[in-house]
Amino acid sequence: MKKIIYICLPTLIFVLISCAQINNKYHDCPSKEKDLNYEITNITLSNNSTKIPLNLYLGATNEEHTRGLMCLRDLKNINGMLFSFQKEQISSFWMYKTFIPLTIIYFDSNNHSIDFFDMKPCKRNLFQNKNSYRQKCYEESNNYIPKGKYINSIEIIESFEKLEEIKSILKDDKLKLMINN
Repeated sequence: MKKIIYICLPTLIFVLISCAQINNKYHDCPSKEKDLNYEITNITLSNNSTKIPLNLYLGATNEEHTRGLMCLRDLKNINGMLFSFQKEQISSFWMYKTFIPLTIIYFDSNNHSIDFFDMKPCKRNLFQNKNSYRQKCYEESNNYIPKGKYINSIEIIESFEKLEEIKSILKDDKLKLMINN
């Protein structure tokens, strides 16, 4: 019996480590999260009675907009990401290669919230090819189209301690986005 345990335990550990590496390769993600060169910014969401500070990555360039929070599994002390655009947008965001559930809030040119959605990771089936997975994620993004044009948006990780408070406010009121630095 001990011999079986000595053989099975190392095999199980090896399999678990291999599965994590296979999962990253399956999604075309690096096996280790590459250093992100994202600037970090602090924002405040506020209305007449509430001020909620957040610490976010800043996505300001096209490359940063495209990469977003793809392939990340742990943001450590970061609450999400701010996407800042030069021109107003109407397109949606997608959850392609994104493993963390997010809430997205869109802000108009006056930095008032116009819409928000809970976004779930786009799951890739085991035998699904890359093109059909990409198409599936694109189609799911239709669920996240805002009702108006936006100039900024923020994605907040599901584990942010004040997320439910933010969503509760957004159901009845608008929030103002203040970028602190």
